[in-house]
Parts: sequence; C-alpha cells; structure tokens
Amino acid sequence: MSNHSKIQINDETNVLWAGRSERLKEYIRNIEGVPNATYQVSGNQVFVFDKLVALLNKQRDDQPDLALDVLAPQMVPQAMMSAIDAVTMWRIVPEPFQVAETIDGAFKIYHRPFNANLPGSYQTREELNVSLASILTGAILPGDGDISYRGQPMQLCEPLDIQSLPVRPEIHFEPVEPSVFTWLRGVTFESGFMPVNESQFNDIKRRETEWGSDNSQIEKFAQEYATELWTRAGSLKLDTLDIPAGDVPEYEQDDLNELRLLYPELTMFSDVVLYYWFELYQMERNTLYNSWYVVRDDNFLFFLLGKVATHQLGFYNTTSAGVWVSYSFMRGDTLEDALKLGRQVALYDRAITSLTARTADAIHFLSRDKQLPHLQGPAIKTISDFLAIARKYNGAPSEINQTLADIEDISPISKPVFPYITR
Repeated sequence: MSNHSKIQINDETNVLWAGRSERLKEYIRNIEGVPNATYQVSGNQVFVFDKLVALLNKQRDDQPDLALDVLAPQMVPQAMMSAIDAVTMWRIVPEPFQVAETIDGAFKIYHRPFNANLPGSYQTREELNVSLASILTGAILPGDGDISYRGQPMQLCEPLDIQSLPVRPEIHFEPVEPSVFTWLRGVTFESGFMPVNESQFNDIKRRETEWGSDNSQIEKFAQEYATELWTRAGSLKLDTLDIPAGDVPEYEQDDLNELRLLYPELTMFSDVVLYYWFELYQMERNTLYNSWYVVRDDNFLFFLLGKVATHQLGFYNTTSAGVWVSYSFMRGDTLEDALKLGRQVALYDRAITSLTARTADAIHFLSRDKQLPHLQGPAIKTISDFLAIARKYNGAPSEINQTLADIEDISPISKPVFPYITR
C-alpha cells in the first residue's frame, strides 16, 4: 500500500451549485446532432434543450448504462414541440426579448439591447404567451414604433440622442488617453440600429473619450492634493450629511475603533454616522456585502464630498463628482462653486454613461446577431462556465488540511458524486 498522501482538489462552489443536470448539459451540448442552444426553431416546431435534459435524466434513471453519445441525438425529436408549448411549459422567451411588467400589472415585450418595447400590452399571461410564440417562429407583431429591426416595429423607452446631454463641465487640461473605463473603447460601428448612424456613433464615442480624458486628469490632480484636502475636512460641509436612525452593532465596535484611528479628521461625525457612511462607501464600490475591511482611503473623502454635492439628486455612486469638487475647491474656487460643479458633473456623467452604455449594448447586439443563426437561442451555459470565467480574475489558492477523523465526524456520510484529481 502506498504511503503517498492523497490530495483531493475540490471546487466547493461548483460542488454546491452544479447539480446533476448541469453536468449533463456540459456533456451533451458537445455531442454531434444535439443543438447547442437553449432552443432552435425548425418549421413550426421548436427544439428545447431543457426538455432533452429532462428526458435523458429520466432515461438514465431507468437504464443508467446507456451511452449518452448515442442516446442524446436519438432523443432530439422527442424534445421538439409547438411554439406555444415551448413558451408556456418550458418558459422559452425568444431572444433577445424579455417580459416586462408595467406598474398597472400589464405585460409588455421588451427588447433588451435596444431598450425598446414591442407594440401591444397584455392583461393576461395567456395573451402574452400567444405573441411570444408568434415571435419565436419569426412572426412580426403589428403596430407602430419609432424604430424597426428585421421588420419588427418597436418604441424606444427613452430617447437616444446627443441633444439630450446636459452641458458638459469644462476644464483646461491637455487631452490624454482615458485611464477610466469607457463603454465604447474598442467598439466599431455596426449598422442596423436606426437611432445611431455611423456619424452619430463616432460623435458619441468622441464625447465619451473626451469625458474619460477629463476624468483621468481630474482624478490625478485630486489625488495629488488629497493630503491637503484632508486637513480642511472641517470646512467641507460634511456635517450636513444625514443618515437613518440607528446604532453601530456591538460586533462592529472593533471596526469602528479602527475607523476612528484611521480618520481623525472626521470629528464632525458621530460614531454611527462615521460607520454608516464608510459602510455605504464600501458597498457602492461593489464590495460584497459584509465583506469589506477598514482601510485609509482618500476616495472615501471624495465619496463624501460627492454626497454633499448631490444629496438633492439622490444619486448612487458619487465618488467621481467628489473628485471634481476636490479639484475645483483646491484650485481656489469657493466651496459653493465647487459643489455646484460637482452637481453638474454628476448630471453629465449619468447622461453620457447612459448614452454610451445603451449605444454599446445595441452595437454589440448587432455584431452578435449578424453572426448567429436566426430563430435560435443562445449557446448553453452552465454554472461551471461562469465559475471558470470568475477564476481568471483575482483568484487565490486556499489550503485546507483535513483528516479522516474530520470526515468521520460528518453524519451522514454521502458518497462523493463529483470527480476529483488525485496524485
């Protein structure tokens, strides 16, 4: 008997989330003769991938030794059905649409990439499903719209034009390559989206690049003067920030004490105010809930300044606005003028971000749609696919030592059902 220890490499998240059907999907989607798509229309019939998975699971329960490579293609015809059955029984919604519910409880069919609604409003699911089944097989819903794609009229939910942008705040720096994220960087024009022709696309892209350049310059300036700005924190109207009533949880007292040590300038804040705003700052930076840690961060001050500037607007992430407030104030403008600039920045930033994000969504869709077969759903994706993508970013190994006694303490002991690697 070998004395070498056995190492089990176990992806715990995959073990917990990826069930039997997920592993079956991963396998059969690569079998010749099985459409690798959530659905595929053939004449007046629709193949539904999930129906095939259900059939195979049942068949394997009865005959576990059957070869999937042979069985799966043979059962594809049994996974065919009418369009109305695909919609009602298997929840198929034709790409790229989704069902939207209005405030009065009615249903509309929404085109995600174009941010537009198809004609018609439906009071019941049954009425809605009839139209979804029609679209699934390539039919055009009649009605009016301000744009059209593949002959289907639809109505934009919001205008998409440059004229809707508010006045852009002006600064006087030399243009640089933006160091901040921009939606249209690397995106090339695709025709087919009526509100945006090539000239308009280039104009939108230029404006986004210029705005990104401005933000990169402003951020660099603000960071250079952050230390001096902290010394003037008492004069920045931070004491005007309100919070909901409450107390700092007892189990967070250590974090609070550390916050007090790291931010001695924020004496205008009570304990609960300091804790509240730092937690909100961490959460608005897309940090996972309850997973943040206390750290000295100049961006926290910019975040607070942005909140002071935009409190009447109710905006979410305000750090960018606060950076501009810092720039204006440190170059000699009055605090009122600096806060006014911050509000202008927040309004313009929201508008240009919405315009460029919607344009990017539409252009990306056009590029994909021209390459994909018509009347077919997206390729099959599983939990493992998403986890594989996630592991490419900020991954770190974690080593856990486990003895046989640890395993024996677990009751009941389940037979392993996931493959592992040994050495």
